[in-house]
Amino acid sequence: MKKVKKILAASIVLFGATATTTANNLSPISTPLTISLVNNMSFGNITAAPACGGTMVLSPEGTITVTGGVKRPAIPSWVAAAMFTVSGLPEYAYTISVPENATLSNDVADTMKISKFTSSPAGNGLLNPSGTQTIKVGATLTIAKAQAAGVYTNTTEVKVTVNYN
Repeated sequence: MKKVKKILAASIVLFGATATTTANNLSPISTPLTISLVNNMSFGNITAAPACGGTMVLSPEGTITVTGGVKRPAIPSWVAAAMFTVSGLPEYAYTISVPENATLSNDVADTMKISKFTSSPAGNGLLNPSGTQTIKVGATLTIAKAQAAGVYTNTTEVKVTVNYN
């Protein structure tokens, strides 16, 4: 009987023990993801045969391909893909959205369409250990038959959007 009492007493002590701990609250506020323009997109000085239109494809790397009656720009240094710097939390992934199309217009309301926007990187980006990455954007410019001469600029916004994944 003595043995039973000792075991029972030990059991009561073990069941009656309490322990506490403290949890800390961690609520980080993320660095906002920002995008800033480095340079605008430029298709350069375009020449097209009046009898036929064509296209000029500008890659994100800045190379061009022409179709139809469109001639390569005489001054290649005027051709440039759009370039942006994205900044945020180091090594965070983000998504990239480019527009489907845009309209360019000259001073007398003649228009040209830009479509098939592409980016590099495409779709998703990853910030480097410093928290930055460069995005380059190209597109396809459609030049109509007998397109009027002039300087054409955006009439619609060309938005490049980035969001953390």
